[in-house]
Amino acid sequence: MTQQYLPAGWVESTIGFSTKNFDGRRVPLKAKDRATMRGPYPYYGASGVIDSVKDYLFDGSYLLITEDGNLLSKGNPIAFEASGKFWVNNHAHVVQSYGDIPLGYLKAYANHFNLEGYVTGTTRPKLTQAALNSIPIPLPPLAEQRRIVAEIERHFTRLDASVAALRRAQANLKRYRASVLKDACEGRLVPTEAELACSEGREYEPAGVLLERILAERRARWESQEKKRGKYKEPSAPDTSALPELPDGWVWATVEQLSSRIQYGTSNKADTDASGVPVLRMGNIQDGALDFTDLKYLPPKNGEVEKTLLNPGDLIFNRTNSPELVGKSAVY
Repeated sequence: MTQQYLPAGWVESTIGFSTKNFDGRRVPLKAKDRATMRGPYPYYGASGVIDSVKDYLFDGSYLLITEDGNLLSKGNPIAFEASGKFWVNNHAHVVQSYGDIPLGYLKAYANHFNLEGYVTGTTRPKLTQAALNSIPIPLPPLAEQRRIVAEIERHFTRLDASVAALRRAQANLKRYRASVLKDACEGRLVPTEAELACSEGREYEPAGVLLERILAERRARWESQEKKRGKYKEPSAPDTSALPELPDGWVWATVEQLSSRIQYGTSNKADTDASGVPVLRMGNIQDGALDFTDLKYLPPKNGEVEKTLLNPGDLIFNRTNSPELVGKSAVY
């Protein structure tokens, strides 16, 4: 930024000229050492509080700025205020402002500033103290700085409230979706066929008759195969002793009874080579639908490919992992 682009009354400075650095007072503690000195004081690292200890190095209001790590990601703030008594390791710069410059203004500018050209290293990017000090910063009059900080906080408060409202809405939608599915699967979402047939004075086909036809078609398909293996095995019927009573015309069945094929997916390791065959994994099932944004691939000549290719209409289930994932399903 150059002087000619600044509003009237503003001046151009640098982080180093506007702040006093306290990096020399930082002391890193290994995790095993922190485990022996647990206490009430926050222990800060590169991106915030990572532990608590029984002693402190700083007492007051400071701005901490990430020294190494995820410095170039636009979504992660690199500057955060710390006040009171706390400890800081050597992964965050520690500064205070000169001339009553609000820490909130410095924080907002640091989180907005593009650090490309100031960060060194590739495997773990680093913002040295010298590079930090050289970062240019435009300074409005002090009263204007305070107004800017107050306005930022006002907008961020509204944003936080909106995010909280959105999360509540998402939770309510999730509960509503579960309620709709529960009612649908228990015969309460729409009038049952038995009720409609009774009110209209007509006959209808109960689900038990439909199930018998499905089982007959299933057996006929097996018998039409040229190569049969052993004797035809009827699919297992459900144990209904502990199941709730169903509406008139409904019947309990098993997935095996209603399926022409049940099998596991591939267990072969997939990779990111997009020249292969895309593989759907547990994370690709989202809210009852398939998400194709994060795919991995099997080599086209992998022996598992032909065995596990999906057909339109196939139903996919998550069968392992956490309780939140098991049972999630989607139709391909």
